[in-house]
Amino acid sequence: MHALRPHFAGWVLVAILAVSGLVSSGLGALRLAHGAYPSGSDFHLRWVEQRNVARGQNPGTLSEDAVPPYEAPDQIEDGLLVSTSYPPYAYITQMPFVWIVPWPAARLVFLAWTLASLGLISFWAYSQFRSREAVIRVIAALLPWAVWPTSYCLSNGQYAILLTALLAGAFLLLERGREVWAGVAVAFALLKPTLILPFLVIFLLDGRWMLLLLAATINIAATFAAWVLTRCDPLSLLRQAQAHVWHNRGTTQNLITQFEVQLPGFSPGMQTGITLVLGLLGAALIWLARRRGCGLVTQAGIAAVTALSWTYRKEYDAILILFLLVALLRVALATGRGIAWLSLVLMVAPLLAPFRLADHNSPLLQGCELLTWLAAIACCLAWDRPADFPSRRESA
Repeated sequence: MHALRPHFAGWVLVAILAVSGLVSSGLGALRLAHGAYPSGSDFHLRWVEQRNVARGQNPGTLSEDAVPPYEAPDQIEDGLLVSTSYPPYAYITQMPFVWIVPWPAARLVFLAWTLASLGLISFWAYSQFRSREAVIRVIAALLPWAVWPTSYCLSNGQYAILLTALLAGAFLLLERGREVWAGVAVAFALLKPTLILPFLVIFLLDGRWMLLLLAATINIAATFAAWVLTRCDPLSLLRQAQAHVWHNRGTTQNLITQFEVQLPGFSPGMQTGITLVLGLLGAALIWLARRRGCGLVTQAGIAAVTALSWTYRKEYDAILILFLLVALLRVALATGRGIAWLSLVLMVAPLLAPFRLADHNSPLLQGCELLTWLAAIACCLAWDRPADFPSRRESA
């Protein structure tokens, strides 16, 4: 009877996660599919940009497709929308996801992409517990649907779920020795380079040169294609993206940026310096994890925390933290250490809360969130020693 209790508790947790995922992700999906403004507002901007590109115009052109509040004065600079925050190549690589069809159909297509992406993330999480009981595998598969960043990302029509799925897909492809297709996945994941660049350190340290070269080649070609289509040089488009980030830095959920906003006289140069330091620190931790024999999932978890800490990001981008969450769950199950389980509970509780604990500009709450992530990294660095991911040298 005592042996059955943990098993029963696990299935109770499965039921809770299933209901939470159905309600949370279901509501987010409904808002994206049919909700009135501001539901799907971020994806609407991408749709406006792509229609402008198809017309041979600057992506930020004010057109009949733009709707309030995008025409509000604080969203316009030099006659262009300041919400065009993506690198030049993104106006080519986002084409498969942003169809130039009427708005109601475009949002349904993107919803289908996002739900498929959630399915892929679930499969990746499930696959990380192949040797565990079915209840553990099901819990891992349900987590991506139940955490609140998923609902928020869905309702806004953001890319974070899609990018997380592309990374998870790249990891799965590498496990199967398909480096070329993994490189294609990473190329498309670079739609948001500030979120994805820390993950490239993993591939760099593992000697995945074909992957990195292919991803770079695809995006360089896409940059020139965007130049031809829009008749806007890449530097001009980059300046537009930079203007958006600086314009909206006060709304970011990045703790460091919050302090920057509150410091008088803070300049973009100072922000760049802090970003570089944090990026190098994240890269050093990934190197340390690899040196200590930690698995790929732990390395991805460190990259996720770096991505969410070193520069501009929003609440929905926190879906990336699933990499660290899966890594910590593996460590807690493997070691049974109380501190690992405590760290897991402290990390999961805010993600499953019915309200977003860090959804506003509170340095205190964001600081507590960051501390739970750092505690999780410490546990993984100390105790994660799986040999579940063949490096290039091992598979050669």
